Amino acid sequence: MSSDGFKVLMADLLTASNVFQEQSTVLGALVPVTGPVHPDGGSADINQALQGAADTVGLLNTQLTVVLAQHAERLQAAHQTYSKSDTSVSKLAYEITDPGDV
Repeated sequence: MSSDGFKVLMADLLTASNVFQEQSTVLGALVPVTGPVHPDGGSADINQALQGAADTVGLLNTQLTVVLAQHAERLQAAHQTYSKSDTSVSKLAYEITDPGDV
């Protein structure tokens, strides 16, 4: 391992995955898909503009919740990959030290 202080910790990957998933759910519940409620602007043109802005906020929030959930899935996949690799390397190291098992 290099001496730069970088180390992947298996539990940290799972913790980060869980945090991303939880925050995705929280964020999704904060803003409706149609965006935040807006006040009456006093004219149809202003109301239409406000509704357009609210719709955009709702869409962007929805996209952000999806991206957060995807990151959670990627962190989970990284954990599984590292776990399998760690098991394979451990098995190989054991077999090298005990050639009778090869």
